[in-house]
Amino acid sequence: MPSAQAAFPKAETYICPGIETKQPQMKFDWILGDKSPTAWEKDMEQVLVRGSRFMSEVAFFHKPSKTLLLVDLIENIGDKTEEVGLGIKLWWKAVFHMWNKPRPAPEYQIGWKDKKAAKHSLERMLAWDFERIILSHGDLIESDAKAAAREAWSAPLSSDA
Repeated sequence: MPSAQAAFPKAETYICPGIETKQPQMKFDWILGDKSPTAWEKDMEQVLVRGSRFMSEVAFFHKPSKTLLLVDLIENIGDKTEEVGLGIKLWWKAVFHMWNKPRPAPEYQIGWKDKKAAKHSLERMLAWDFERIILSHGDLIESDAKAAAREAWSAPLSSDA
């Protein structure tokens, strides 16, 4: 972050909740939440994903392009993913059974502490009119995106907690 801030000194820095305690020396302008800042509220919606023991994430929906933007809520690594190391391949195939199957990061899968809160956040995202998903880890999801998300999140969505 410091190098990006140095390269773009007039840009504002928005962070996910929790970063301010993990990185207290980091300078930032805003902590993200469920409400989009005025600067992008016309084009973007967002939700703070709740319920995880290990992670915080803010998911974004870009309305004009009907695109859901995620970090770890879905990872999509498989045969088509370029430059995957042997270690990741082994873990994703043999341990996590995520190879060629879009799923939440393992930290989410083992760390839903409040499934009711998680389910509420995920249902809010599924109510958005998205057609594609851009994610940080793996291949983009460019067809049947809503069905892929629903399947990826089936465990917390099916929870009665």
